[in-house]
Amino acid sequence: MRFPLEVTHRVRQAWGEEKPLFARLSATDWAEGPEQDSEGNWRHWGIQQTKILAQELIKAGVDLIDTSSGGNWLAQKIPVGPGYQVRYLNHLVW
Repeated sequence: MRFPLEVTHRVRQAWGEEKPLFARLSATDWAEGPEQDSEGNWRHWGIQQTKILAQELIKAGVDLIDTSSGGNWLAQKIPVGPGYQVRYLNHLVW
């Protein structure tokens, strides 16, 4: 998270407070199994980490977060169909 947050802080400084700042996140990489192992180590990117990053981006001055998913896991199995990514909206709305 360090890199996107640092970029966000710098962009917000240069862009100013009066202009909207957007970020685009991948909600999950569709990897199989839990995001964290039993010892608390992150195994792959998923909705839990996306929620944490989104909250930090908002604190850093992001006004809108656009969310998609997939594309980073070689063995991903994405159940593509109408509305298949809509469920991620419910996770990111506070």
